Amino acid sequence: MPASRALWEDAAEIRADLNLRIPDALPAAIGIQERWTLFATNDGEFRRVAGFAGCCNGGTQGLAALQHFT
Repeated sequence: MPASRALWEDAAEIRADLNLRIPDALPAAIGIQERWTLFATNDGEFRRVAGFAGCCNGGTQGLAALQHFT
């Protein structure tokens, strides 16, 4: 996915609103733009991002959730 200006602006807004780092805000912005509902990560910071109802935090738990949706 190309990193458009709109994507970077969304990431900057998420970063400012939720106090996330850019490496966290950028995939969050991509997920929101692409309408993802599941984001598997070991990073608890994503719990603050609205719209990722299936956000997983922790090792095999995240993998199990991904397998459930495939």
